[in-house]
Amino acid sequence: MTMGTQFRIAADKHDERLLCEFLRERWQALCASRFLDRPVLNAVSAGECESAEQIVFPADLLELIQSRVIPLSEHEGEFQVYPKAGVCLEWTRAEEKDGAVIPGRFYLNTRSEDDDLKRLKAMMKSLANFVRKQCPLVSKDKLPIFIGPNLASRVSKGDARVLYPGGSLVPLEAVKK
Repeated sequence: MTMGTQFRIAADKHDERLLCEFLRERWQALCASRFLDRPVLNAVSAGECESAEQIVFPADLLELIQSRVIPLSEHEGEFQVYPKAGVCLEWTRAEEKDGAVIPGRFYLNTRSEDDDLKRLKAMMKSLANFVRKQCPLVSKDKLPIFIGPNLASRVSKGDARVLYPGGSLVPLEAVKK
């Protein structure tokens, strides 16, 4: 049994806007910080949350996701959306500093027995397909890193580079269409 499905993506702010536009138009998606300082979600339209660790979900699941907010046992006064809830995508955004981009990822826990999991799987699949179609570059890794179109253009011009978290350069190639 698989625990989840994921894909990695290196995206700059422009590429993130395209992703979020797709999520809003296709899935009426909201987003919120995954980690909270109070047990209430501040859900906003996808693309309007600045948190590096986000959850993304269809708007009609807001009440259900709010019910999945739990205290963090190791940090008193802090809360999170329970990561095994399976009713939202987890989005760790790419980090960019001085033209160096460390990829992020989208993840969906598929071990949930929630009735909405089928819809979330479809959301994840459609987002992954959108990314594959939009991204002209990909890493050569077993679990590839897709490079957003604007970032790919910057990389090609030498204005940006994609790095692994340890700092080494990610080898890239054109996406095979």
